[in-house]
Amino acid sequence: MQICLRDFLFYAMKSILLFSLLAFTNLTFAINDAIRINVTDNFQEMYIFDVQIFDETNNLVGKTDQMGDFYLENPKTPIKMRLSKENYFDTVITINSNSSNIFVNLKLFPEIISKLKREIRNETCIKEMQKIKNNDDVVDPYYESPGKEALANYVTNELEYPLYAIDQGIEGRVFINFIVEANGTVSCASILKSVSYCLDIEAIRVVKKMSKWMPAEKNGIPVRSICILPLNFKLQ
Repeated sequence: MQICLRDFLFYAMKSILLFSLLAFTNLTFAINDAIRINVTDNFQEMYIFDVQIFDETNNLVGKTDQMGDFYLENPKTPIKMRLSKENYFDTVITINSNSSNIFVNLKLFPEIISKLKREIRNETCIKEMQKIKNNDDVVDPYYESPGKEALANYVTNELEYPLYAIDQGIEGRVFINFIVEANGTVSCASILKSVSYCLDIEAIRVVKKMSKWMPAEKNGIPVRSICILPLNFKLQ
């Protein structure tokens, strides 16, 4: 019996589609039947990826993904698993056969927390800002072009809403101050008014990534100046 090329291609595509559907269905069932372990850092307000997960015999079972998730086959008897990540305390969890979603908050080392806090509110930067005394004789600096449009466009294009903040419904206005140096570069970005850690960090990243400003001027000479920038994080 002869089968024309058109019929052959039709049946081949139908088989591929059916196979793909079955594979997706099996994957969905596998995930639905598995235990989800979700790992977060509540201080930095973020999901932690690449957290190593070890079984009771210290064998590496796997790692969390970008969303801080790891899926484990439902055990028949209770088991213990150890979660490990650089700069965090190891955490041991017990998983039972009736477990479904397990949420784990890894604790940062105290020295790491101290370092992160210093980055948010840089005391050295505060002292530098206290040295700057601008008055009415100073012409304000601007970003790329006079007015606020260029700065607003930069912020709109560059700002990335942290995924954790989206999931947790975190929003607000972060105020960040920084120095525009006499050569137009940005320095000493620090938080003036905080909303939450993940939004603060994103605000600092956006400011630090700015290209050169047109610096302030006094009597026609470029001078250092302080800028305060509010960044709105608003969920739709």
